[in-house]
Amino acid sequence: GKKEKLPEKKAKKKDDGE
Repeated sequence: GKKEKLPEKKAKKKDDGE
């Protein structure tokens, strides 16, 4: 479940940052 949450957090940061 940790690996599934990593991509989700990275995608949210890219959506917020980029």
